[in-house]
Amino acid sequence: MDAAQALLERARASHPHDPQVLTCLGALLCDRALYQQAEAVLREALAQGSLDRHTTFNLAVAVFHTGTRRQTLALFGAAAKMQPSAITWAAYFDPHAS
Repeated sequence: MDAAQALLERARASHPHDPQVLTCLGALLCDRALYQQAEAVLREALAQGSLDRHTTFNLAVAVFHTGTRRQTLALFGAAAKMQPSAITWAAYFDPHAS
């Protein structure tokens, strides 16, 4: 996980506004339980125009831990209506494990 995060941080330094890099970094931060950092990165991906299901899904995972139930459900609902990118990924999420 450390190596993956370092790789994504280097990619972000080279391409700070790339929504795909931000989405992948956000997924990794969620998987590391760094939810506030993940939320900020994923909101930046959305601000950069991401229409990727993974961005919104990953944000929902982060907000599940940082926000309200209403916010979380709205984000999961929005993600369900979107298409995922083939080059990003979703954060691990098990609502029963939290």
